[in-house]
Amino acid sequence: MKKLIILILLFIPLYSHAQKMLEVIDISNTASIDIFAHEDRKEALIRFVCDKSMELIFKSNYDSPYHKDILSITIDTIGTDKQYSLVIPTEGKGTSYDGRILTIYCNGFDKYEMPNFNFPAGLAKTYQVSDPYRKLKNPYFQAIDNATKLFASGNYIQAKTQLALAKQTPEYKLYNDSVDYKMAAADSIIKWRDLGDAALKEINYMTASRYFDKILKLNPQDEYVRDKYESTLISMSTDCQNYFMLAEDLFANKDYDRALTYYQKIIDQECILATQAQEKILYIKDWKESRKSKSEFFVYEYNPTTPIGFSVGTCNTHKSGGFFTLRTNVDVFHAMKGVPDELIHPRANVAFGWVIKVYPPVWFTLGPGYSGHGIWKTVLDEDNEEEHEFVWANAISPEVGVIVKFWHITIKYSFQYNFNLEPSYSDMFKKMGHYVGIGVCW
Repeated sequence: MKKLIILILLFIPLYSHAQKMLEVIDISNTASIDIFAHEDRKEALIRFVCDKSMELIFKSNYDSPYHKDILSITIDTIGTDKQYSLVIPTEGKGTSYDGRILTIYCNGFDKYEMPNFNFPAGLAKTYQVSDPYRKLKNPYFQAIDNATKLFASGNYIQAKTQLALAKQTPEYKLYNDSVDYKMAAADSIIKWRDLGDAALKEINYMTASRYFDKILKLNPQDEYVRDKYESTLISMSTDCQNYFMLAEDLFANKDYDRALTYYQKIIDQECILATQAQEKILYIKDWKESRKSKSEFFVYEYNPTTPIGFSVGTCNTHKSGGFFTLRTNVDVFHAMKGVPDELIHPRANVAFGWVIKVYPPVWFTLGPGYSGHGIWKTVLDEDNEEEHEFVWANAISPEVGVIVKFWHITIKYSFQYNFNLEPSYSDMFKKMGHYVGIGVCW
């Protein structure tokens, strides 16, 4: 009897010890991504995923009242799993973490030690914490483990087969949300992969990249899809460059219709050069609209003092245009002969500025201007003899006006206010000047 009791006492701790062992598996994405790259943080993010019934406690050999090794712990519930997110320092003043040991405690299990628990700054790692014996004995957990491994490796059809086996077990009632989610995820990925491959065959890189990106968000470990996604991005970038170079050549040759097609492709594919392409598209549309709306105009203008005048300009639809006006009279040509004649009064007027859309067919003009008035005068020289002198007076003449277009006809009215620069000749200018004109547009 004593021997039997001794044997029982010996086997109980061995049995208990076997049941208390934790299994910790690295399920991290193989791609190393610096999650704190834009924050300049010397830290790493380590996640531990376990069944939500498990309570985990983490301690580090660097923990002390003066040194907090684990900076923060966040606990989230994801389906039937619980996720612990630990932020740990990777660098410190006068501190090396090469000898760090992280110990995991869980009620009912032996402690689990993870030596050399040190990582580069910005690294994200994920570990699965589980009871290996429970899984070995339970068909549900065996199927889920198999499905998880197959899903991670990109074998979604086989993963669905394992998930279907899990749905036939009693545990499915407890974890049906998780199993159904994984089944739906596998179905979605299979569909997206087919659509992505079909888009690649049609050389539609933008659509293909979107489907592959959606897959990687659900399964970052799918190396097959990752390779396709990266090669698709390279092909898309190459196409963007080719489209832009071709569009620029066509634009330079004023083949705007074909250039517009390639600029639009750059926009549709969301290329880096999309901003420049959009600017060129607006320019081409303005140009086409100007041809359609007959934006260029030539107007003959009249005023009693300057009956000879013309104005040219552009009435744009999406941005301001410009105008230039020159007005004069016949006496200017007589004055150019240099023959003194006190009866002539040569005049010149110039204006330029902006043409701003009000509401088609009406545009508003605004700009600076200049007016000049010349006369021959008789003066006495030092010997009291008469001589003729040509005097030219100047004035600043800002101008505003209105342009109205109908069919191929343009009507223009302008108003100027004269600021005389020489008070001694102030009688040469009227305070205000009014000009009317009519012309053509094309």
